[in-house]
Amino acid sequence: MLSSMLPKGVTYVLIYTTLLFFLVIGLYAGKKSRNDLNLFIKSIYTQGLLSLSLNFVAASSGASLFVSLPQIGTIAGVFGVLVFSFACAIPIIVFGFIGPIFRKHNSYNWSMSSFITERFGLYLNIMYCLICIFFMLLYMVGEVATLYSSLGLLTSINPLPPTIVLCVVTTIYS
Repeated sequence: MLSSMLPKGVTYVLIYTTLLFFLVIGLYAGKKSRNDLNLFIKSIYTQGLLSLSLNFVAASSGASLFVSLPQIGTIAGVFGVLVFSFACAIPIIVFGFIGPIFRKHNSYNWSMSSFITERFGLYLNIMYCLICIFFMLLYMVGEVATLYSSLGLLTSINPLPPTIVLCVVTTIYS
């Protein structure tokens, strides 16, 4: 087992080369994509169950997974890990049952936001959008904090500059 960390120079080169690589991929994919709203709306029913399930798993498992499960396992043991996993899976399972019912009764609404606007009005839709933005802000802060603490734990460098560069790179190719 290797007990020493990589030298700071090598660590910086690895981190920034990886970020540059993903920036190039993101910019290339962005140039090749077609930003056609009609194509996006028409493709709403084209994805199968496996594709959607894998998308939800990828979207819901972030960097905090590396911190949350070990911490819960240390505090609450195996039962805590099972309850945590169950709590993470329940929303996806419920969505799997509610989604087809929602689609059956509201086939002309293609998003939750359009459904809320039509059913409850503009003000509740604004509240829904603000709640979604707040949720994404909390998720983003959790991801950045996990990255920062992981870099601080695994490397001997100051984790702040790579974290800021990662945020800038992600903003550029988003």
